[in-house]
Amino acid sequence: LILINVNTLFMTSMTEPGIIPRLNDEMYEKHLSSNLRDYLQTNGTKLNYCYTCKIIKPNRTKHCKYCDNCVQGFDHHCPWLGTCIGTRNYLMFFIFILSLFISDL
Repeated sequence: LILINVNTLFMTSMTEPGIIPRLNDEMYEKHLSSNLRDYLQTNGTKLNYCYTCKIIKPNRTKHCKYCDNCVQGFDHHCPWLGTCIGTRNYLMFFIFILSLFISDL
């Protein structure tokens, strides 16, 4: 059971959580045209835009202040693992917590 705990710990911490890649300055100009910039400033519709990563974020994407990245399906930043818990590593994190709970019984 201890091996399962350690295995799921490493699997969770090594799995990429769903980080959305940033745009460099050249891609930023192509991606965010002046029309879209005006739309973001004047229209009442809310688009999720991250000014740090310079991207329009998909739904359920949040910027993690510890990792300094936008993470898709962001749940939280786990200090035990030193990584964010997102779409791609949520299942392994759940199995890790479940294995800890079972080993504690």
